[in-house]
Amino acid sequence: MNERAYAHFRRVFGKSSDFKETFGTPEGQRTLGHILNKSGYFESSYVDGNAGGTAFNEGQRFVAMYILKMMKMDPEEAKRTATLAAEAERKASQDIYEE
Repeated sequence: MNERAYAHFRRVFGKSSDFKETFGTPEGQRTLGHILNKSGYFESSYVDGNAGGTAFNEGQRFVAMYILKMMKMDPEEAKRTATLAAEAERKASQDIYEE
């Protein structure tokens, strides 16, 4: 990629403000928390004796890490976001079964 194309790519796609705006709403926070929980961000990606499984898991974690990097979100804030999302999901499933 030439320097001009790279500079354009960074201007269009590399803005952390876009990520902050997208994931800064209550709905975005729940979505980000869901991504963090489902990607295995807080877990080891290593699968004993299975390099392909480890690579797959690490690829999922990379997506979450990239989003957090773009948002400049610290690990403690990420953990709070994921915890709130998990609580919301548990509450939603309880509400379904209580009806």
